[in-house]
Amino acid sequence: LIETKEKHIQKTVYEFYCQIVKELEDSNKIGNSRVYKDSLRSLEMYTNSKLDIPFSHIDVVFLKGYEKWLRQRKDSYKDFYGENLTAVFIYDG
Repeated sequence: LIETKEKHIQKTVYEFYCQIVKELEDSNKIGNSRVYKDSLRSLEMYTNSKLDIPFSHIDVVFLKGYEKWLRQRKDSYKDFYGENLTAVFIYDG
């Protein structure tokens, strides 16, 4: 009996967002891909383009800070971006 283990490669938040965008574009789901691109752009602005981090670095403190930053910007999409980030977390699961 030979066991093989699939190597699980951890992607950064940025890499994973880009993968989702590409998959959506390849599936011709252009509207959805734009939503994720906008969400990624928002996160990049919040982190000064420092999204080469593992998902484990996104914690309650990060999320509360991001929410506060969105509110200060009076960003009407703040809830939507949060939902996208949640969906990315679930997808990465």
